[in-house]
Amino acid sequence: MKGRAVLFSSAKNGGSDNWQTPEKVLKAVRRIAPIALDPCSARSNPTKAAVYWYSKGLTHNWCIFAYSGIVFVNPPYSQVSAWIDKIISENQNPENRRIVEIVALVPARTDQPWFQRALGSAQLVTYVKGRLSFKGAINSAPFPSALFYFGPRPSRAFCCLATLGSSNRLSTPAGRNRPCRPLLPGNVRLHKKKPLSAYYCQCTL
Repeated sequence: MKGRAVLFSSAKNGGSDNWQTPEKVLKAVRRIAPIALDPCSARSNPTKAAVYWYSKGLTHNWCIFAYSGIVFVNPPYSQVSAWIDKIISENQNPENRRIVEIVALVPARTDQPWFQRALGSAQLVTYVKGRLSFKGAINSAPFPSALFYFGPRPSRAFCCLATLGSSNRLSTPAGRNRPCRPLLPGNVRLHKKKPLSAYYCQCTL
């Protein structure tokens, strides 16, 4: 990204979808749990997630990653509505044996329907103080940002994310606990000694 000319929250406005998360945000997220999955990463894996996808994150199942850490989502802002719907679906899936913990970094567009859907489904929202300086950008973003936490540990998330700005607990209960049927490539079986990356290759998804 070069300069303020491309710093828009929507690529439809002539801006960029390439908003690489600032390290201070990632540091706060990692205090909740290790980042097990970044489903909409750049090819360089800037979040250092254990597993990352740079395509098809909207179509694959995330529930297997509930056992190894948190899912961090900094979605393409031109598709943020679809990503919020995916996040809610994964977090509230009644077939999940364990609730998928998800943190989403989004523009603080409180007037947008997708933002209201997130408010009605998340357990915590943090309004980031000031404007974030995204990696690779010369100037700070011209829009405010917010973090949503979806999961069963809002108290822990509150302690970790409150350093970034005003955090508010929401009354929405966390998702249900039901058996999980993860979607694995080729219907392979899981082995305890193999890392998750052995099953989810970012180059083939």
